[in-house]
Amino acid sequence: MALHLEHQAEQARIVPVENYHLTLLFIGETKRVDEVREALHRLRIPDEPVDIILEGIGSFKQQRGRTWWVDVKTNEVLTELAAELTALYRSVGFSLESRSYKPHITLARGVKASQPIELSAPYFETRADHISLMKSVNEDGRMVYTEIDSLELV
Repeated sequence: MALHLEHQAEQARIVPVENYHLTLLFIGETKRVDEVREALHRLRIPDEPVDIILEGIGSFKQQRGRTWWVDVKTNEVLTELAAELTALYRSVGFSLESRSYKPHITLARGVKASQPIELSAPYFETRADHISLMKSVNEDGRMVYTEIDSLELV
């Protein structure tokens, strides 16, 4: 799908497939890695499965172009996980965004095109089996993600 986007755009920073992820909470830069890990492990594991359903596609305008994403169907379990993680991290002093949780997978950033981009919405279902605590580092203009901890859901 991102390939189709790349062919329609004059400019785009395509997210490599290996970097696709569903963010529950963005913490930002911190040196408090031990506290971040401890808070993750205080998360209550849901009794229900964490189903992930891709159901649409969209974009929003930013200063450097459009960001395109795949919509993840909002469900109660995902919303509760995001809310609980937010509460846990706020309780240990992290300053976090206050906007409402909107699950999505980013496909590309900085997309510029002279013609409207047309992409078909994928449909895909899966079940999450863990939550990863990720570290992201910009290496030569490319984001590299490394798992530094995880929490099993099943």
